[in-house]
Amino acid sequence: MINANLSRRWRRGHRYASALAGEFNQLILGPLLIFGIGPFPKLGVVGAAIATNIGRGTGALVALSRLARPGGRFSIYRHHLRLEPAIMESC
Repeated sequence: MINANLSRRWRRGHRYASALAGEFNQLILGPLLIFGIGPFPKLGVVGAAIATNIGRGTGALVALSRLARPGGRFSIYRHHLRLEPAIMESC
Protein backbone atom coordinates (compact mmCIF):
# COMPACT_ATOMS: atom_id res chain seq x y z
CA MET A 1 0.00 0.00 0.00
CA ILE A 2 2.78 2.42 0.87
CA ASN A 3 4.67 1.64 -2.31
CA ALA A 4 1.56 2.12 -4.45
CA ASN A 5 0.90 5.53 -2.92
CA LEU A 6 4.50 6.54 -3.47
CA SER A 7 4.65 5.51 -7.09
CA ARG A 8 1.35 7.01 -8.23
CA ARG A 9 0.73 10.11 -6.22
CA TRP A 10 3.97 11.37 -4.80
CA ARG A 11 6.54 13.77 -6.02
CA ARG A 12 9.70 12.14 -7.22
CA GLY A 13 11.80 13.62 -4.41
CA HIS A 14 9.76 11.90 -1.69
CA ARG A 15 10.17 8.51 -3.34
CA TYR A 16 13.90 9.02 -3.64
CA ALA A 17 14.22 10.19 -0.04
CA SER A 18 12.68 7.00 1.34
CA ALA A 19 14.71 4.78 -1.01
CA LEU A 20 17.90 6.68 -0.22
CA ALA A 21 17.40 6.36 3.54
CA GLY A 22 17.01 2.59 3.25
CA GLU A 23 19.91 2.13 0.86
CA PHE A 24 22.22 4.31 2.92
CA ASN A 25 21.55 2.22 6.03
CA GLN A 26 22.09 -0.99 4.09
CA LEU A 27 25.28 0.33 2.50
CA ILE A 28 26.78 1.21 5.89
CA LEU A 29 25.49 -1.74 7.91
CA GLY A 30 26.11 -4.44 5.29
CA PRO A 31 29.92 -4.59 5.45
CA LEU A 32 29.94 -3.94 9.19
CA LEU A 33 27.71 -6.92 9.93
CA ILE A 34 29.02 -9.25 7.22
CA PHE A 35 32.75 -8.86 7.93
CA GLY A 36 32.58 -7.95 11.62
CA ILE A 37 34.15 -4.51 11.39
CA GLY A 38 34.43 -2.54 14.61
CA PRO A 39 32.24 -3.61 17.52
CA PHE A 40 30.07 -5.89 15.36
CA PRO A 41 30.61 -9.66 15.29
CA LYS A 42 31.30 -11.37 11.95
CA LEU A 43 27.91 -12.70 10.83
CA GLY A 44 28.32 -13.46 7.12
CA VAL A 45 25.04 -14.13 5.31
CA VAL A 46 23.03 -13.57 8.49
CA GLY A 47 24.60 -10.11 8.76
CA ALA A 48 23.56 -9.37 5.18
CA ALA A 49 19.99 -10.38 6.00
CA ILE A 50 19.94 -8.21 9.12
CA ALA A 51 21.34 -5.22 7.21
CA THR A 52 18.76 -5.70 4.45
CA ASN A 53 15.86 -5.83 6.90
CA ILE A 54 17.06 -2.76 8.79
CA GLY A 55 17.56 -0.87 5.52
CA ARG A 56 14.15 -1.75 4.10
CA GLY A 57 12.47 -1.07 7.42
CA THR A 58 14.08 2.35 7.58
CA GLY A 59 12.93 3.15 4.05
CA ALA A 60 9.39 2.05 4.89
CA LEU A 61 9.33 4.17 8.05
CA VAL A 62 10.55 7.23 6.16
CA ALA A 63 7.88 6.70 3.51
CA LEU A 64 5.17 6.16 6.10
CA SER A 65 6.21 9.23 8.06
CA ARG A 66 6.05 11.39 4.94
CA LEU A 67 2.68 10.00 3.91
CA ALA A 68 1.09 10.27 7.35
CA ARG A 69 2.28 13.73 8.37
CA PRO A 70 -0.24 16.59 8.52
CA GLY A 71 -1.32 17.44 5.00
CA GLY A 72 -0.13 14.03 3.76
CA ARG A 73 -2.09 11.42 1.84
CA PHE A 74 -3.73 9.83 4.87
CA SER A 75 -3.95 10.28 8.64
CA ILE A 76 -2.99 7.82 11.35
CA TYR A 77 -4.44 8.35 14.81
CA ARG A 78 -3.91 6.55 18.11
CA HIS A 79 -7.11 4.50 17.76
CA HIS A 80 -5.76 3.05 14.50
CA LEU A 81 -2.85 1.46 16.37
CA ARG A 82 -4.79 -0.74 18.79
CA LEU A 83 -4.70 -4.54 18.76
CA GLU A 84 -7.92 -6.36 17.97
CA PRO A 85 -7.76 -9.89 19.46
CA ALA A 86 -10.94 -11.06 17.68
CA ILE A 87 -9.35 -10.41 14.28
CA MET A 88 -6.07 -11.99 15.37
CA GLU A 89 -7.83 -15.17 16.54
CA SER A 90 -9.73 -15.56 13.27
CA CYS A 91 -6.49 -15.85 11.29
